Amino acid sequence: MLFSTEQILDAFFILSFGTPLTLLISFWLVGRFIWLPMKEENARYKYKRIIPPYQNRYPFNPDNPVTDCSGKIIDSGIAIEDTDYGLVIMRYKDKSFEYWADATPQYCTLEAVARKFVTGFRCEQLYINRLYELHKKYKKMMELREKGDQKEDAPAQKKNDSIFAVFKKKNPQVKNEGNVITCDRSNTFIKRGRLYECPLFHPEEKEKEEKPFSFSDWKKMF
Repeated sequence: MLFSTEQILDAFFILSFGTPLTLLISFWLVGRFIWLPMKEENARYKYKRIIPPYQNRYPFNPDNPVTDCSGKIIDSGIAIEDTDYGLVIMRYKDKSFEYWADATPQYCTLEAVARKFVTGFRCEQLYINRLYELHKKYKKMMELREKGDQKEDAPAQKKNDSIFAVFKKKNPQVKNEGNVITCDRSNTFIKRGRLYECPLFHPEEKEKEEKPFSFSDWKKMF
C-alpha cells in the first residue's frame, strides 16, 4: 500500500506537533485544577517542627534491659553529648556516673546523657529509671491502702445499727508525706571538673587515686 506525499506530511506534523501539544495541555490542566489548589490549601497551615525535649531522649524499656556488656568496656567507655547546657562527657565508674562539663546541667539532662551511655554500651542494668521506680512505689502504696480499707470495712459492716459514725483509720504501713512520693533509688552523678580537666584530653597524665588518711598516718608525719 503506497502513501501519498500529503499523507506522509500530515502524519509527520501530527506526531511532531500534536503529541507534544496534547501533553502540554494535559500538564496545564493537572497543574491548574489539581496542583495549584492543593498548594494554596497547604499554604494556609503553618507546619512547625516539633523537637522533643532533651530530657526525653534515648528511651528504653526498663523491664527488658540489655546486659551483654563486660566491665572492661564500661570502664573505658565514654559518652560525649551536646546538651542544652553545652558539651558533657560522661563515664561510669565506682557505681556512679562521672561527668565533665563547663556548666552544671540539670539532673534530668544528666539522666538523658546516662541513658545514651548505657544504651550505647549495652549495659542498661546500670541505669535507674526514676519514673519506673515511682510507678512501682505508687502501685505498691495503692495496694497497701486498698488492703487497709478492706480490713477497716469488715467490722464497720457488722455494726450498722450503731448511731455513731465509724471513721476509717489510716493504714500505718502507708506513710503520708503530703501526697509526695519519693524514689528510694536514683542515679548518682559526680562532677569531676570542667571539660579541659577531662582525662580524655590528657591521656599521658594518670588520675590521682584518693587514699584514706587515718590518724596513724598523721602521726607518722612527725
